[in-house]
Amino acid sequence: PRALMVPLTYAGRFERHPPPKASAENLPELPPPPSADHVAKSVAADIRQFLTMTETGHDMEEYEAVITSSNKLGIQLEPREGKGALEGETCELVVVKALQPGGSCQRAGVTVGSHLLFINGQTTHYCGYQGAMDLLKGASRPLTLRFARPVGALSGDLFER
Repeated sequence: PRALMVPLTYAGRFERHPPPKASAENLPELPPPPSADHVAKSVAADIRQFLTMTETGHDMEEYEAVITSSNKLGIQLEPREGKGALEGETCELVVVKALQPGGSCQRAGVTVGSHLLFINGQTTHYCGYQGAMDLLKGASRPLTLRFARPVGALSGDLFER
């Protein structure tokens, strides 16, 4: 067998140098925190992704209903299981089950089957049905409700089970 002989030259003892100490001069500059408006838009974009209805094949459109009357809303909501962001993950959606004829929400253009997304700018996605009900009970007027429904839908028949 042949062996490879490589001459080695001793260059002194090997020493590891510690990393430089952190100081204000060598720290990277961090970006400013996002504004509340940016966060709200980001959350809205996330919710739009959740609301793509793969089982019906419909894209969703958003709309707003502004309620100024102090009368009852005339809306019945129900929890409905939806698809989460990750495979196999679920979330609780808040869906319009029924409207009182001539009620505040019906006069404002709300349709049965719509998903309730925001109540006065606060998302309902992370609080679920019960949290949405609590937000509605404590909400002041004018009340701004943001919904999503299938593109082109005029009623909730696409969501009926």
